[in-house]
Amino acid sequence: DYSPRGGLRVSAKQDPAAVRRWLAVEPVAPLTDADLPRVSIVILNWNGRQHLAPCFETLRALDYPRDKFEVVLVDNGSDDGSQAEVRAKHGWVRLIENSRNRGFAAGCNQGALAAKQGPLEPTQVVFLNNDIHVDKGFLRALVAPVARGVAIASTAKMYSWDGKVLNSAGGGMNFHGLGLQRGYLEAPAPEYDGHRKSLFACGGAMAMDLVAFFEVGGFDEEFFAYYEDVDLGWRTWVHGYEVHYEPRAVCYHHHSS
Repeated sequence: DYSPRGGLRVSAKQDPAAVRRWLAVEPVAPLTDADLPRVSIVILNWNGRQHLAPCFETLRALDYPRDKFEVVLVDNGSDDGSQAEVRAKHGWVRLIENSRNRGFAAGCNQGALAAKQGPLEPTQVVFLNNDIHVDKGFLRALVAPVARGVAIASTAKMYSWDGKVLNSAGGGMNFHGLGLQRGYLEAPAPEYDGHRKSLFACGGAMAMDLVAFFEVGGFDEEFFAYYEDVDLGWRTWVHGYEVHYEPRAVCYHHHSS
């Protein structure tokens, strides 16, 4: 693990305890209602109609003031009736319709730009997969490190849909450039409850300062799907910012559905 800002410069093999100490961060204080930022939650959809209602139901139940967040669904040319279902049953969701599948990175960038130009004037953008449901306190916890100014982006604790194993507890990379989801398919354990730095925020459940997102260039659209979040995290650190893992932001995921 290495910080482009000139932090740790010792390998894990030389001193693994030093690495763990450098990665560890203190949890931020929970946000009061007055501290809560305005947030746009951007969700990408392509033929995921069956996932929309379960996802939206948990977002409507969030412990977060309704006038401080919105949901923006970017539909990438679905042919399963997703768009009609959103219009008929989820009129509170802002729907953006594409005529074709533009890919994950481009669709998320499109949603972030719509959020930036929209009426809410958010200070943070949250990217969330459509096949996810969240705990009531998810959004409060996820945006807290950014709102408190200790990180520019944060990543959630992601479980499998049934909660039996983890899908993500922060991200890293090996020396071959292979992106790694920490804790993937591991049983929940105390080691995944600690707050820490993360190379990248998982694009399926992450928050980021909206100005900084565009400052670092957003998602690179050369990555049609996968690794766009690893690349964004790398560039975020190179720009001098930090990404933190926030284990109190809990969600559940149908992985690769």
